Amino acid sequence: MPRLLPHERTQLPGLKAPVLDSQEQVTGATKERHRLKNKRRRQAKQQAQQAGGGPPNYWTRHEGQFNIPLPKQSKRGAPGVSETMCPTGLALHHPTADILEEYAEFSCPTNTGKPWTKAMVEAAIARGPHKSALEEAPMKQLNLEAWEKEARAIEGISNCHDTAQVSWIMRYS
Repeated sequence: MPRLLPHERTQLPGLKAPVLDSQEQVTGATKERHRLKNKRRRQAKQQAQQAGGGPPNYWTRHEGQFNIPLPKQSKRGAPGVSETMCPTGLALHHPTADILEEYAEFSCPTNTGKPWTKAMVEAAIARGPHKSALEEAPMKQLNLEAWEKEARAIEGISNCHDTAQVSWIMRYS
């Protein structure tokens, strides 16, 4: 739409005030009548939809006509399968359950950028952590989460104080 000049903007009507059937504007004294009129109009439209006249109504009342499908066997607990990623119960009947099980077993595909060179790793170590990582509360929280994951055997914790160990971890992990 082309940009309007100031004198052209005043000629546009904008939003029109709601009116009653008698064409008088809705005010505080007549707003209840207007609300009831809108309610009756909405109910009439719903009745027309239910009778088959009009677009389909996608909002329906649940009738309790649901059968729980037979349980499927989850891969959860199998060696090499992520406990937190593997779907269980009714989630196994979801169309993407097979993909999630594959991710749980073989890991999720990710794009994390190009692999770091040894020089990039050494530069990052020399620069040190972000200043927010040096605050005491986040450090305690991260430490707590790491040890909880270690206890549940989700992640392994390794001590990386020298660049040789970091480069070895990057090569063999």
